Amino acid sequence: MARRRGDKAPEQPPAIDIVSRIERIEGELSPSERRVATIVGRDYEAATRLTIADLAKKAKVSQPTVTRFCRSVGCGSFAE
Repeated sequence: MARRRGDKAPEQPPAIDIVSRIERIEGELSPSERRVATIVGRDYEAATRLTIADLAKKAKVSQPTVTRFCRSVGCGSFAE
């Protein structure tokens, strides 16, 4: 659905919130999810521009692992 003039864009959590969430739960992540966390932690801004397939390839994990990682850090989906 297109936004109308004056409608606000959906709010994205600030990068620092996501990074701090990742740091807090890193010990609870599976080894594969930790590989995703490492890639995201190295360059959050670049990671946000990757597709789920590209992030999975870069972390050497499956696409479902990236989805599980997103849920583990409190995001409803990869897009968040």
